[in-house]
Amino acid sequence: MRILVTGSSGYLGRVFCRHFLTQGAEVIGVSRSEGDVSDHPAYRFRSCDVRDKEGLQRIFTETRPTHVLHAAYLMSPRFTLEQLHEVNVVGSRNVLEVSNATPSVKQMLLVSSTSTYGARPDNPEWIPESHPLRAPEDYYYAAFKMAIEAEYQAFRRRPDLRLVIARVCWVVGPSYTRARSVMRYVARAPFLPQVGEDDYRVQCIHEADLAEAFAYLVADEELEGVFNVAPDTVATMSRIANRLDKRVVRISHRYIRPLFRVLAWVRPKFFTPAQSDYLVFPIVASPEKLVDRFDHQWSYSSEEAFFDALAIRRQRGHL
Repeated sequence: MRILVTGSSGYLGRVFCRHFLTQGAEVIGVSRSEGDVSDHPAYRFRSCDVRDKEGLQRIFTETRPTHVLHAAYLMSPRFTLEQLHEVNVVGSRNVLEVSNATPSVKQMLLVSSTSTYGARPDNPEWIPESHPLRAPEDYYYAAFKMAIEAEYQAFRRRPDLRLVIARVCWVVGPSYTRARSVMRYVARAPFLPQVGEDDYRVQCIHEADLAEAFAYLVADEELEGVFNVAPDTVATMSRIANRLDKRVVRISHRYIRPLFRVLAWVRPKFFTPAQSDYLVFPIVASPEKLVDRFDHQWSYSSEEAFFDALAIRRQRGHL
């Protein structure tokens, strides 16, 4: 097994590379910068931007991967919308087309997001993979993921190239080191907001569980299709606040979208009005399809994953 991971220097890319190396696979990391991934003898790094299709073709021809795990994705607000589209959508298209043109590649895995379901009041309590994708156009992270999925599903690929789309919930864990994070704001906030009357639910997957789930996906030689990669538990706002000894302040629905309009005007690259819906209507993805196929058991609940990551970040001074 020879796995090529795009976005290898990013958070998820590092998690995947390190885990598959422990499983005895050869790993090729592809990213614009090498980063601190691994000095394992079975790891090779190749510098390439996913927008460079010819560069990708040279790397694929040279390394002849059997599996491609596409995790390259830009989220930083320092990039323009055009740059985000070029990397996230056009770059993803390049990876798929080059994978399809490389005979050694037998499986292509796309890292997508449960945010593509959209934050809607009529979402079921546990959202299955068959549910329509309804992310708003102006929440660009989810909208681009949704656009990529549509292209991948419509693509006419080789009969022997298996395509897997993994819709992943919020990933937390000790490898995440970015200073500005939701977890940091939660830890530092004097109170936690609760929009509406219902106790807000959030789904968190520990990076160890994420890596193990992807190992199952890669090892299955017949697998293709769409899978939610998320635990069968949720953390609630009240429980998080209670464990952090913080107050929960309730905010009416009608104030949230106007607030985000103001935030979007003040910091347009950080906020869009559509993001406000994600604080009102939780997205909880059903992992039943994955669990049934692999008889999988999660090592961490959503709450355990959150507080394990929080404790390690606090210990390392990242909060």
